[in-house]
Amino acid sequence: MTEVPAFHTFMSPLLEVLRESPTPLSIEEADRRILARLTLPAEVLAIPHGERGTEVEYRIAWARTWLKKAGLVTNPSVENGPSRSRVEAPARSTPERWSPR
Repeated sequence: MTEVPAFHTFMSPLLEVLRESPTPLSIEEADRRILARLTLPAEVLAIPHGERGTEVEYRIAWARTWLKKAGLVTNPSVENGPSRSRVEAPARSTPERWSPR
């Protein structure tokens, strides 16, 4: 069986899909776009994580968490209310680096 990629493998694809989107994406839509970029076998995508979700979704969530801690992504729903359903890339101050939150 093929292994699930480490969480950091999902960081670049996540940043790419957020950078390409003119508006914040739902977590589900961001995950869908990330997985469309990667060629993971169906058996890897089907590996469950506990009672909810898949191991791939769990690893993508960790990638989001680390990128948020680094200030590279924001969660506008959390900043504007209790929902945790959207993510976006902050505006860039220079072409090489994301601006701080």
